[in-house]
Amino acid sequence: MLTNPDEFWENLRVATREIIREEIKEIQKNNQPEDLILMEEACKILHKSKSMIYQWVYTGRLIGYTFEGAKINNTENLKDVKNLYFLKSDLYAGLKEIKK
Repeated sequence: MLTNPDEFWENLRVATREIIREEIKEIQKNNQPEDLILMEEACKILHKSKSMIYQWVYTGRLIGYTFEGAKINNTENLKDVKNLYFLKSDLYAGLKEIKK
């Protein structure tokens, strides 16, 4: 059934907003902070010592992150880091690479 143009555009705006909200919720759900882990948990997952993990970060085999979100994968940045975080997805990807 045909509606007047104003009603059509309002319905389109409402539908578009709902779709955008659903997409934002999906993106937020996929980027939850539980994917961010500390060094201790990384050690448990990889069954390696802190020194070995720092060596992998130092050599670029593994990427660490600071609390500010900066990537750490080189020697210049690593020496100033107090807390190093990792993404679980990066660890599991790294674990597959290491096993090869």
